[in-house]
Amino acid sequence: MPEEKEIPDADVLFFTSSHCAPCTMLKQKLEALNSEMPAQIRIKTINIESCDEESKKGIRCVPVLKMVRNNEVLVGDVEVEDLRNVLYRNLYFSR
Repeated sequence: MPEEKEIPDADVLFFTSSHCAPCTMLKQKLEALNSEMPAQIRIKTINIESCDEESKKGIRCVPVLKMVRNNEVLVGDVEVEDLRNVLYRNLYFSR
């Protein structure tokens, strides 16, 4: 893994809803990953029920993850290891 100073900034947008069971499961996985991610990676939660249309960015169903840096989108539930691999692959090896 590269030194932390080499990691570019990135936002991971987590689109969710309060009535979404898969969102709750994914939120737990993201919280577990957040503690091991470097400071340059910010996981932001967006509840589509309480935000304006612009903030939804075209999202029609949840859960959705969108990595802003490389526009990679993960739809639905993913395994923690798969999510970790996507984050590291895009942040460390896509320059």
